[in-house]
Amino acid sequence: MSKKDKAKSLKILNRYKVEGKDFLGQGSFSVVRKGIDIQTGDEVAVKMYKIDPKEASPEDRKEIMVKFKHQVCVLTELKESPTINPQKISSKSWAVSKGNDPALEIIRKLDPKMYFVQLLDYSKDKKGESGNAEDGNVYIILELALYTLDDYLYDRRKCKKPMRMPDVQRVFKSMANMVALLHAHEYVHLDIKPENIMRTSDGAWKLIDVDGAVKSNTKISVEENTIAFTPLYCAPEFARVLVEDSDYVHISRLMDVWSIGLTSLDLLLSQPALEHKYTEIVETTGDCMGYFEWLADKTIELGLPAQLEKVDKDYFNLLQDHILVKDEKVRASIPEVINHPFYCKDYSSKAKKEDAPIPKKAAALDDPLAGKDYDNLKNEEFGLKKNQSRRLGQAADTDKKDDAGDESNPSAAPMEKGGMKDAMKAPGGMHKSHALRTGLRCNQDLG
Repeated sequence: MSKKDKAKSLKILNRYKVEGKDFLGQGSFSVVRKGIDIQTGDEVAVKMYKIDPKEASPEDRKEIMVKFKHQVCVLTELKESPTINPQKISSKSWAVSKGNDPALEIIRKLDPKMYFVQLLDYSKDKKGESGNAEDGNVYIILELALYTLDDYLYDRRKCKKPMRMPDVQRVFKSMANMVALLHAHEYVHLDIKPENIMRTSDGAWKLIDVDGAVKSNTKISVEENTIAFTPLYCAPEFARVLVEDSDYVHISRLMDVWSIGLTSLDLLLSQPALEHKYTEIVETTGDCMGYFEWLADKTIELGLPAQLEKVDKDYFNLLQDHILVKDEKVRASIPEVINHPFYCKDYSSKAKKEDAPIPKKAAALDDPLAGKDYDNLKNEEFGLKKNQSRRLGQAADTDKKDDAGDESNPSAAPMEKGGMKDAMKAPGGMHKSHALRTGLRCNQDLG
């Protein structure tokens, strides 16, 4: 969409009305705006690319079309339940128990509509296939979500309302289920974090930003610019590629397992678990390579707050011994996570409460304040072993700039083209204030 179109009303695909002011968010290549389905009156999310294909170079037009077609393909596939291939469940990244594994039965019964923001429509060419609309642009129409998990957690911290363990488990199970379905389709997301999980009007937490999803057990060149990762949530395998100066990243489902572990910690902590470690190293060294060296080092374990074990020993065990394990050969697969006692735990007797209406805004909180164990956890340092990451003892309402709808935010703007290794050598490395485009894109906003 060009600048002159931002302030006026547009009719997309002869069906969706979009006002230029209804901005929802943006990625490196696209902008998402709220629209109205003229036929039904329903609100929708309209995703359009920043570069007008009519004005873009042949190279940019090709890149846009590749991204667009890939997203349509992935979203279409994720609308259906996966067919679990018995021949492909023996690998470490999809490890299951011998015989009839309970996790597989759970995965088979999951409804994809409850775990992925739904594809409603997209631009098509004259053959009816995904392609340019009549105006030359490409569009994707998605189910409209209410807010991100990141927004929700920020508001809870600001209001000093930590989540109760039954609610933590509910969100964790949603994350495990969405990743289980994705992995059953043999895709790996690679950039799971609170910003990429959204709540819809039915109360479900759903995964977004699947256009960067890649097939498991493949290799991606470090010069590839369609894949994104975020330092605070990326698996140690990404860090080793940078530290070892490798040319390729081997894509494994286990990378997503690490990311949901760190994302789930955000449900209880007053800030992202590794933010202080990242900031400390970047401010000391001037770039982020030291952080990636620390993350890549298998000899340095990720120590969780001891207080977390008092809050819930099963949750502590799942994260400490099975998910947040730097050695991917030891890290649990999603089926193994689903079979863990924490996933299977029944909190119903401890959390009897009538269903509350789903808040339309993240700030509309309805959960009561947690007990003293949560308050103690909030102020405890993260990583109690030598050379571990340390949590800041900041209050939960630390000032934070909400950039969800800030089009001028440099961390959300398109980054310059170049390889991952070149970005490492840039002044300041990949600090959050910079807008660099790596090959594999490192999201600058940390979380």
